[in-house]
Amino acid sequence: MNLFKKLGIGIAFLLLLIACKTTSNNVKNNTNSAIKKSKSYANYYKVVSVADSLFYLKKYKKAKNILEGLFKRLEPINTFRFGEYYTYLISKHHIGEKIEKKEFLHFITKYGYTKEQIKKDTILTLYYTKFIDDKKYENLKNQYNTSISMELREKIHEMLKKDQYYRTEYFEDDAFSKGKKVDAENGEKLKELFDKNIYPSQKLIGGLFYNDKDADVETILLHTNDKDRFEYFLPKLKEFIKQGKTNPYIYGMLIDQYHLYNDKEQLYGTYNVDRLDKEKFAFYNKNRNKLKIGFPSVEFDVWKDSIFFNKHQ
Repeated sequence: MNLFKKLGIGIAFLLLLIACKTTSNNVKNNTNSAIKKSKSYANYYKVVSVADSLFYLKKYKKAKNILEGLFKRLEPINTFRFGEYYTYLISKHHIGEKIEKKEFLHFITKYGYTKEQIKKDTILTLYYTKFIDDKKYENLKNQYNTSISMELREKIHEMLKKDQYYRTEYFEDDAFSKGKKVDAENGEKLKELFDKNIYPSQKLIGGLFYNDKDADVETILLHTNDKDRFEYFLPKLKEFIKQGKTNPYIYGMLIDQYHLYNDKEQLYGTYNVDRLDKEKFAFYNKNRNKLKIGFPSVEFDVWKDSIFFNKHQ
């Protein structure tokens, strides 16, 4: 059963509302004072999670102001998990602020939104019709395709195909050993990229399912061996998070997965979110905050998971 159903959605909603009211003021002040400071993304996701919460609570002006302050300092990533640029523009729409053509076109030219994605959204469809047509869309899509590395995307796609083959299609007695060999090879290929400060991010290779081809580097990372994971990949990922190339969740998941596989408790609460013990929330949050990589609170994750769960029932 979903955790928020156990707690009672009314209580959970009230707690979140109180938390957002307090946190949004703090985040707004901290964001504005930091505009001229470091370009690190270390606190990016914590700020985005607050704006995301306010957006779902229909506090559009507060969500928009927080993201606007953040985007003055850091280029929006528009992550798969949050879609924060989308949140920003839709918030502007809801409060009646003008959305410029250039702002809308970023969905296609910077974030790789497809025509099909846009036309499934009633608000984005309004701006699509206002600013462009299907012919102009094709030109904009080509512009996006030239901005990302299709070659690297194909490489990650092929790595993922091999990763999954011995887990989902090949079931002979040697499947485990062959799978481990592929994991080792993929790990070395990732090291070659990481050594060059290259992370196959959405900005570099496009979204997870762009062009109907999976290119999920996180799945590959979750199959790295323990030694490489702790000695090499985790330190590298911390650097990439601060550079805005990846998110805190994959860092936490790599450690939590290791703990769970070794019959230990999670440190960050990234797995089985809907079944987490609320008595452990303080423990998870303390560990998340120690990382100093902008890890959102576990309460936020539980709440967001409940929204996803209820939406897809």
